[in-house]
Amino acid sequence: MKKKCTNKTCQHKGVPQPIENFYIDKSYPDNHSHECTECKRVRQKKWNDKKNKSTNDFFKMILG
Repeated sequence: MKKKCTNKTCQHKGVPQPIENFYIDKSYPDNHSHECTECKRVRQKKWNDKKNKSTNDFFKMILG
């Protein structure tokens, strides 16, 4: 079975990929995420970097 990643910035540009390239997510009808694993990792890394920066800035402000 093949599936397309719905992320607009996906490097695969809408080309169907094997279902193994998608995380299992029971909230979707086909039990797989709408984003491929590569897009999910990139998005999660950006979010973590942003969160870590704001946490670091907060502690720098508090601790001096």
